[in-house]
Amino acid sequence: MRKRVEYDELPWFETVEKHLQRKKQIVFHGPPGTGKTYGALNFAKWWIDRGLDEEDHFDDAVEDRLRMVTFHPTFSYEDFIEGITAKTRDGDLVYEPEAGVFKEMAEDAVEAYEDADSKADAPRYILIIDEVNRGNIPKIFGETITLIENDKRLGEPNEMRDELPHSEDRLVVPPNLYIIGTMNTADRSIALVDAAIRRRFRFRHFPPNYEVLYDELGFDGEQDVKTKASVEEGEDLGALSILALSAINERIRDSGNLGKGKQVGHSYLIGGTTDERLVESWKNEILPLLDEYYFGDMERLKEHIFDGGGESLFNWKEQRIADFDSDALRAALSELVGEDGEVE
Repeated sequence: MRKRVEYDELPWFETVEKHLQRKKQIVFHGPPGTGKTYGALNFAKWWIDRGLDEEDHFDDAVEDRLRMVTFHPTFSYEDFIEGITAKTRDGDLVYEPEAGVFKEMAEDAVEAYEDADSKADAPRYILIIDEVNRGNIPKIFGETITLIENDKRLGEPNEMRDELPHSEDRLVVPPNLYIIGTMNTADRSIALVDAAIRRRFRFRHFPPNYEVLYDELGFDGEQDVKTKASVEEGEDLGALSILALSAINERIRDSGNLGKGKQVGHSYLIGGTTDERLVESWKNEILPLLDEYYFGDMERLKEHIFDGGGESLFNWKEQRIADFDSDALRAALSELVGEDGEVE
């Protein structure tokens, strides 16, 4: 029996599996803190595991077939496909082609595909591109943007191979290579993504998921959260945090300047099993994110999110986050929730 690396199996995995089988690439998009990268990594391990035989070693398969890269403004075609690197040989400086992460992975996947007894069951190779929208996508992909189309891949009716500019190798993308991108919609809307990319990827939205927090923070469903957030039950800080997050996101969605792409994700409260951890999450993650969304315009933040209140969380006069404790946070969240604390 092979050794398995632990991963969380989430209920939407089979749906994503169908999307990838049909399109070969997908983008997980949504506000920060909604589990996009977490979901991509766990799905990739789950899907690789599903394709293994009992004698296969899971750790080795994941190491060989799963790779992750993060796009950023200076990430280039040379990093992704192929560039030129300088090396010293026999005392002389020489320049040689060097494969980028995608070319390396495509070549490995091609070899596995051609060696497979059944092409339909060829080993799955998965490339996760984190923060895909932070890079210049058309420039990074170059000619590869055509090669990743389903019908242009190795063995397909319209198979295409492109000659690369430095090595003159002919690159082909096999059907057992899949791409999962993650996209933070607080940085950029899908509407601004290059049209060529949108045509070649499927997209799955990741909204804040409050139900994830029920088990995480020890509640038996939505009604239990509402009950324990009440004054009669002692205003549990975890319950209040869930309801307050929902109320804040409703106001963000209704704001013409922000909208659903700039909601606050549930993962900021993951691990908030003590009052101390919850205070840290609000003070060091959630409130700074709200401050960023409002570009430091504290007056607007005060009115839109806190209805003119929130004095225990922010020092509005000095325009900074206050040094509050759990009692102050409890009082502020209780005030914020009011009648708006409906978990959606």
